[in-house]
Amino acid sequence: MMNFITLLDYVGTFAFAISGIRLASAKHFDWFGAYVVGFVTAVGGGTLRDLLLGLPPFWMQNVSYLVVSGFAFLFVVGLRKYVIRLNNTFFIFDAVGLG
Repeated sequence: MMNFITLLDYVGTFAFAISGIRLASAKHFDWFGAYVVGFVTAVGGGTLRDLLLGLPPFWMQNVSYLVVSGFAFLFVVGLRKYVIRLNNTFFIFDAVGLG
C-alpha cells in the first residue's frame, strides 16, 4: 500500500516531468527526446543527491518513476493544445513539483 509521502513524491515527479516535457515541446523535440527531457527534469536533482552520497540512484531501484514520467508524457501528448499553450511565466507545474 502506498503511503502519503510516496504519493506526494509521485505527484512531484509527475509535475516536474510535465514541466520538462512542456519545455521540450516548445523547442520542437521529438517524442523520445521530450520524454527524456521530462524524465531528467523529474529525477535529476534526486539522482545527483544520491550519486554525491554514494548511493545508487533511487529511480534505478524503483521503476515506478519511469512509469510516472511516462504518464506525464501521455498527459502532455493527450492535452497538448492546452498544456503547451500555457504561458511560460505560469509555472504551475514547477510550483506543484516544489511543493
